[in-house]
Amino acid sequence: MTGSFTIGLSALIEYEAKPASQSPKSKKVAAVTECVTPDQWRVTPEFSLSAPSQLLSLRDLSVAFNAGKAGEHRVLNQVSLDIAPGEVVGLVGESGSGKTVLSHTILGLLPRNGNVTSGSIEFGGRNLLQLPESSLRKIRGKEIAMIFQDPQASLNPVYPVGRQMEWILKLHRGIVAAEAKAEVLSLFESVKLRDPERCIRAYPHELSGGMCQRVMIAMALAGRPRLLIADEPTSALDVSVAVEIVKLLSRLSKELGLSILIITHDLNVAARLSDRLAVFDQGRAVEVLPSKHFLSRAQHPSSRILIEASQFLGSASNLDQADKPAPLV
Repeated sequence: MTGSFTIGLSALIEYEAKPASQSPKSKKVAAVTECVTPDQWRVTPEFSLSAPSQLLSLRDLSVAFNAGKAGEHRVLNQVSLDIAPGEVVGLVGESGSGKTVLSHTILGLLPRNGNVTSGSIEFGGRNLLQLPESSLRKIRGKEIAMIFQDPQASLNPVYPVGRQMEWILKLHRGIVAAEAKAEVLSLFESVKLRDPERCIRAYPHELSGGMCQRVMIAMALAGRPRLLIADEPTSALDVSVAVEIVKLLSRLSKELGLSILIITHDLNVAARLSDRLAVFDQGRAVEVLPSKHFLSRAQHPSSRILIEASQFLGSASNLDQADKPAPLV
């Protein structure tokens, strides 16, 4: 899926914007007014003893698209998958296997001709498919954040990236003015953006692809999410930049206890980031295994094809092996 501003930023920010008459002070929810650096917070979901142990649980999820006269086309078929708090799960598979559709379904961003035909999406004990749009808006971008595929196309080209960050902080945490700027600087520093003061004033076209991806990661972290969905976070980047982004995501997951669903067709990227790998084929999760045992235990033909392709490419991504001691190739 190619990221676009209309799907990316408008889906997570403008789509959720409240009327101007509703100021943060008028909301009944307590607004966070103090600036807290990323080093001072860690995702700590408060589950009761009776709550489910999984943060995200998909059960028998099926999605179909209305193709007009051609009838319905099923894109997801009885998908079941769990993600525990603090766990990183890699979703791998060839292009067109349904990976991105799955992420959009979780966020409630299916197009008008897309329909969930069966199954459930449990997040923190709530079935997202049964929630009204008003409730989903409070979850989307705050409790569940997403990094889209093309970072430069996912940013609004007519506003500085710092301003776009401030919108998110105001919407999800009630932070404004000087506090918002300080938090933006802190977030930019946490994702290792060079010269964050300049980046705040910069427009997307003035930043490189790698810098834009770091901005998108900072945006995703701004709402302090419990789950981060990264859709092909390195596919539009140079090899050396991709290495840095993979290291950054790995570090953030460990430091913040953040659950991540990373969607990619690059098995090397997924293996180095993930605790478990789920192989997607024709809309199904055909095999799910711990990353460290994937090479030796994978049995499904789609899994073996991915392994053979990865070995044939000779670790094309040239990823550093320090973050993951058991690379595939």
